[in-house]
Amino acid sequence: MNNKAIKIKRTTNFTGKRKIGIDTNTLIKIYKFPGLYDYEESRIFNYKEIIFIHSICNYEFIKYLIKEDGLSLENAKKEAKIFLKEHNINRIFSKDCFISESDENKFEKYANSIFKQKI
Repeated sequence: MNNKAIKIKRTTNFTGKRKIGIDTNTLIKIYKFPGLYDYEESRIFNYKEIIFIHSICNYEFIKYLIKEDGLSLENAKKEAKIFLKEHNINRIFSKDCFISESDENKFEKYANSIFKQKI
């Protein structure tokens, strides 16, 4: 029997700016294990305006530094700021990633109308 294989290759082209978000667990891992920057994939941290964290992630990272490294609040804030700057990690603040109040009110009215129809 003669088996033939089909090879499928996917090519992706990016246009515009790329943005990648990381969560608190990932941020802590790359802080705890600096050897991860030795991997080829870590070259993405060499570029600015690509890696982002939410401001809550920064707060959780500071809490981690206080608890695990025994730093004071001020020193933990400084350490977090230095680490983020050295690795080109940017913060996104709440106003950048939440919907507006008017959109929220529109959605609430829409959802309530759907629920009323179901009752």
